[in-house]
Amino acid sequence: MTSNLQTLQSLEKLDPREEHFHIPGPVEGLRLFLRYLPPSQSTGSESKQVLFIHGMSFPSALSIAHRLDGRSWRDELCDAGFHVWGLDFYGFGSSDRYTEMDQPAELNPPLGRADEAARQIEYAVRFICEQHHLSRISLIAHSGGTIATALFAGRYPELVERLVFFAPIARREPKAAEPQRFPAWRLISLKDQWERFVEDVPRGESPVLSEQHFQDWGERYLNTDEDSRTRSPASVRTPTGIIDEITAAWNGRLGYDPGRIHAPVAIIRGEWDSLCTDADAKSLFDALSASPVKRDVKIGRATHLMHLEEGRHALYRETQTFLKGEDKPMSESTLVHEANTVAIPGYSYGSSGVAHSPVTSEELREIEATLGWTEEDAKVLQRHETIFKNNAEYMVDSWRAVIGAQPHLAKWFVGSDGKPDDEYKARVKKRFVQWVLDACFRPRDRAWLDYQEEIGLRHIPEKKNQTDGAHTPAVVPLRYLIAFGTTVATATRKFFVDAGVRGEELQKLEDAWLKTVQLHITLWSRPYTKEGLW
Repeated sequence: MTSNLQTLQSLEKLDPREEHFHIPGPVEGLRLFLRYLPPSQSTGSESKQVLFIHGMSFPSALSIAHRLDGRSWRDELCDAGFHVWGLDFYGFGSSDRYTEMDQPAELNPPLGRADEAARQIEYAVRFICEQHHLSRISLIAHSGGTIATALFAGRYPELVERLVFFAPIARREPKAAEPQRFPAWRLISLKDQWERFVEDVPRGESPVLSEQHFQDWGERYLNTDEDSRTRSPASVRTPTGIIDEITAAWNGRLGYDPGRIHAPVAIIRGEWDSLCTDADAKSLFDALSASPVKRDVKIGRATHLMHLEEGRHALYRETQTFLKGEDKPMSESTLVHEANTVAIPGYSYGSSGVAHSPVTSEELREIEATLGWTEEDAKVLQRHETIFKNNAEYMVDSWRAVIGAQPHLAKWFVGSDGKPDDEYKARVKKRFVQWVLDACFRPRDRAWLDYQEEIGLRHIPEKKNQTDGAHTPAVVPLRYLIAFGTTVATATRKFFVDAGVRGEELQKLEDAWLKTVQLHITLWSRPYTKEGLW
């Protein structure tokens, strides 16, 4: 990377290949900080550039570039061929501080509100485009950072390739009470951060944030303010413009018009996120009226700080897939919700331990074409979402009744003692029910392809029984896997009819479900075959 600006040597590098830049910004005399990491391997003309915009309380070094167990979100993107940049807003991380931050906080209004923050983003994007000789790049924005990012995207659509809004802030109806007013800056302690990080996890649920991870993160957080440890308690001085914008949005005054965004947008959020609820996501999704491609993905067992939690790998995969445009086989224009996946033993969709599928996106498209899969098939499944959500368990029960009635099928659930393994059956059933929803509503992206490979492996000796510690026969013969697809495809018609679907629409729904089942079984069969024969 060459630049007409001198790269910085004094700041700690989070990776030996990382480069640092201070660039001019919209406030005279104040410099913005950018960190950059190139792809892990040369990608030639296929490389893509992405800029990360942080949220309301911590900078890029502690978000996209922060390593947990040796890996960061940025590392995953670099391995996927991305040039990854991170911007620190004024007053955060390694960007210059506002002079007002040396004055009593009450003397000035909130610092770094959306209009000025959007101009900071503009300066950063134009600089990055110049470095890479590009006309546009993609952006990932978190939390309150989505407000300034969206404002920028609406003003300069020609500079934006794709947008990922991670846990975005949406407009809410005004409250009766007078909204809170903020000073120019505030102090945030580690206690403040810990309480915020864990408060959304429901009572009785296991933690999703490691205390050990937080302790390491916390020390690095305090390092972002050289005066932090001189205060009691130790705390970081932080501009309040972003949180002021969030408060305004929740009182009916969102800092931008979503209808002015013309780029593809993915909303990615956690199931337990109180700052981006189902209602918030739907409101924002509907308001993005000019976006040609929209997705709303909800990830189970995750909060507003998912990028620091156990569910972060699902976030990584969903982001990467959307930015690379690998979700095109399934309708990108339809709303995609990730179903609630709490307390499903062995359900590891999107996790790092899932097998990697060798099937390429192009091969998937060819299989879909062979099946006759169309955009209309995706839409008809979406139209009848409630049928599947309300009846998934009943569907599975009806299919399993067929298994139970035929000894040559039932024996694959029998333990080494010669008796049916009821615990194993119960655990498999929960995942089968979840499969119904995944089959209809998951985007067919890399994470989806990988999980089909995982399911296939769980039917053969390589992984069968390992997930549940069971002792049933080590393989389900391929002949039964293929033949049983007919039961899954045809026995479901009853539920469609009972829901009142008739005539041409019924035929469309049956056809879409049949193609869906055949597609999955085709992919599950891959691990059974010899190399080169599938």
